[in-house]
Amino acid sequence: MNDTLTYIGTDWGGWTVDLDLIPSGSTVLSAGLANDFSFDVELIRRKGCFVVGVDPTGLAQDAYSYFQTHGILPRNRFSFVQKALYGETGKIIRLGGAAKTVFYQGEGGETAETVSLRDLLDQFQNISVLKMDIEGSEYSVLQHTDQLKVPQICIEFHHWLNREGDQYPSADVEHHYSLQDTKGMIYKIKKMGYKLVHTSIGDPARGFQEGLFIRSDLAERYKDISV
Repeated sequence: MNDTLTYIGTDWGGWTVDLDLIPSGSTVLSAGLANDFSFDVELIRRKGCFVVGVDPTGLAQDAYSYFQTHGILPRNRFSFVQKALYGETGKIIRLGGAAKTVFYQGEGGETAETVSLRDLLDQFQNISVLKMDIEGSEYSVLQHTDQLKVPQICIEFHHWLNREGDQYPSADVEHHYSLQDTKGMIYKIKKMGYKLVHTSIGDPARGFQEGLFIRSDLAERYKDISV
């Protein structure tokens, strides 16, 4: 790991960022929380950030209520948006499976109202980090995004949920995104003016999983990783 990068949070819910590029008191847009808010709590503690947490699931709502009740999340430093980050606002989508993926094809599942990245960027200012771990919706978000200025983007891609590199495949998860589609999204992010400066792969069979992108004008010290 580059010595200017820092891993923030638990092994499951943490992310690698450049803390020097996160101004004190800036806003972090954190989409995809589940019940692990460790990344968000630590950025509040270290940098005094204001975190906008975006997650439509009951699991996240229960965790949010618990953390607030026990004083883990300062009320003036965290705003909870119980919607699904997606390409468009106002859609109703269905989520299911253990990860609440948008690729779930089985019976049941939760429904969620969507909110677009553009609407969130218009609503909240001074965003220093965009984190997306949104179980497949990242493709829709990026397909509807042609310009970004956020200094750092942390993102997990989920092509592998279609049994491509998934160690525990589910018959109820089906989609048509491949590793090549993920590489196309990475290329699109780079074309918007970013370098891919750090990667993490939970299982080598997945080919690519998580990445940290830093805006090129802020990333002179970093090499751009090829995928």
